[in-house]
Amino acid sequence: MRGFISYLFLILLASISVSQYALQRAHGNYNTPSMELQSLAFKRSELEQGMDRIIAEKLREGMLLHLTSEQIKPHINQALFTYLHAQSNAEMDPIQMEVGFAHMQTTNYLSLAQVPVQPLSEQQLNTLTHVFVLPINPEEQYGEYTYTGGAFGTTILIAQLTSHHGKTIAALPSGYRICVIDILGEIPCA
Repeated sequence: MRGFISYLFLILLASISVSQYALQRAHGNYNTPSMELQSLAFKRSELEQGMDRIIAEKLREGMLLHLTSEQIKPHINQALFTYLHAQSNAEMDPIQMEVGFAHMQTTNYLSLAQVPVQPLSEQQLNTLTHVFVLPINPEEQYGEYTYTGGAFGTTILIAQLTSHHGKTIAALPSGYRICVIDILGEIPCA
């Protein structure tokens, strides 16, 4: 259900952006603050959905190959690391992106837009995540990927997205989980 609602939101956001772009183009103004803010929101949503998709796909792939939890975890994190690096190096004018780890000082996630970002490392990502695979029956397995955020849950995987007129974040917060049952599909974690 979450994926369907996100998909509808993306379609709505894209249609608004296209409509506004057409209006701006007709008036000769291509880059307004509202267009930049919509681009930031769209890129944030795209990043978060991309991370969800990669984690779920790699978890399912590892389970189908009957890999252990400790074999699946670096497989997922390597794909996530590669995806985030590719996204941060992509040309997104006027949006700039910085990916890495940030330390929570308060419970307000929006404050993460202002904190310094430490470089993303695959090794640290492996220490901040956990994969659990449990056989349900001979034909099915339950798999779960969790981003722990460290011992105190204060280290957040973050992408800070900045434009001339705004700033937002895409993040894997402490306690983030994706659950997969063999090939039946993703299920919400309760």
